[in-house]
Amino acid sequence: MIYLVLDTNNWIYLANGLDPISNKHHDNLHFELLQSLIDLTNDKKVQVLVNDIILQEWDRNKMHCYTKIKTLEHKLANKENTFKDIEKYSKSDVLKLQKEYSEGLESEIQRNKEHIQKVEDFLRNNCITTEITNDLKVLIFELSVKNEAPFHNNKNNSGDAAILLASVNYLKQIESSWNNSAFFISNNIEEFTDGKELNDFHPHIKTLIAPVNIKFQRVLPRALNISKQVIAQMEEFILELANFAVEQFRWDIAKRENGTLMFLDVQYFNNKTQQEDFLTLTVAKDNGKERPRFISFILPNNLSKENGVFLFFVNNKIDEESKEFKIEPDDKSTIRLHFEDISKETCTARIWNGYAKMEEGGIVINVFQKLLEFDSFFVMYFNEDLTQQSISVPLYSFKQQYALLPD
Repeated sequence: MIYLVLDTNNWIYLANGLDPISNKHHDNLHFELLQSLIDLTNDKKVQVLVNDIILQEWDRNKMHCYTKIKTLEHKLANKENTFKDIEKYSKSDVLKLQKEYSEGLESEIQRNKEHIQKVEDFLRNNCITTEITNDLKVLIFELSVKNEAPFHNNKNNSGDAAILLASVNYLKQIESSWNNSAFFISNNIEEFTDGKELNDFHPHIKTLIAPVNIKFQRVLPRALNISKQVIAQMEEFILELANFAVEQFRWDIAKRENGTLMFLDVQYFNNKTQQEDFLTLTVAKDNGKERPRFISFILPNNLSKENGVFLFFVNNKIDEESKEFKIEPDDKSTIRLHFEDISKETCTARIWNGYAKMEEGGIVINVFQKLLEFDSFFVMYFNEDLTQQSISVPLYSFKQQYALLPD
């Protein structure tokens, strides 16, 4: 998830297109930026953080959102003056041009009014409001007394400090993940930078906000562009993980006169012995048969034999809220297998013809079909002290390789 924090100036810029750095209007960019924010938020790829200070400053400075509208209204009110010279020298239908000009201005005025309301609706209804706690207020006071950044320029920057630090507090409380990143967007370089590196936080602020992964950006368009790049990198990494699973869990193939054997050794850390162990999976397929003759699960002997082994099938998905990896278990069946062969070294459980019969109700489970339909499965057994041991087995490469076996 990408988190964005916009200071008040950027909210005003988002509403009226007046660049806080160049002090020039961007005719259509603010419309595009808002729509981009809305789309990214609806897609659960970006979340915008606000707090009470941002909302209060929005209410106090909302009048500045209408500067462009006032300029357009002034043009509309003085349209006759605009066309006086045109009438002198032009042979065109000036009245028609004046009508088109007026209609264009009226349309642009209405579009901007609707846009400002759209920004406010997004600000109040689609953003997460972070809390400015009493502890945070004390910290801000202490920073101001010591003239430490963001108070190093001897200004009252309490509001700016609260906007940043309330967001940082929120980010500290949410679940940490490799795919969480945040950007703080403000053109207040005197408050948040050291005056030398204008695209990075002041060193003291960096220490203050650690270990949260939040970066400083001066302008909203660039921050949004970077955010999209980060999102693309995350999605690429997800694909790389899937490809890694395929490569790391590739089955060995052994052809026999009457069929084919597939083998896979899955290394895992044994919680009981505190060392690496292996689960060995074998799938035997006879020539001319679509389904496997048997599927076997071979485990080390140092486990509870009477409890057997349990199989749980899951699908991998990206959570819509957090965009993190989640597993979606098959809630219809938990498959229990008893060990058929027990030696000094190993215990073996088998599924014949790809079917397993449930102990309760006698329901027959098509395990082979689950191997083809699900993304992965867990093998769970009990150690001798009845502690649980789980082993995850991705099924990407199984689907690919089984399909290539001879009929």
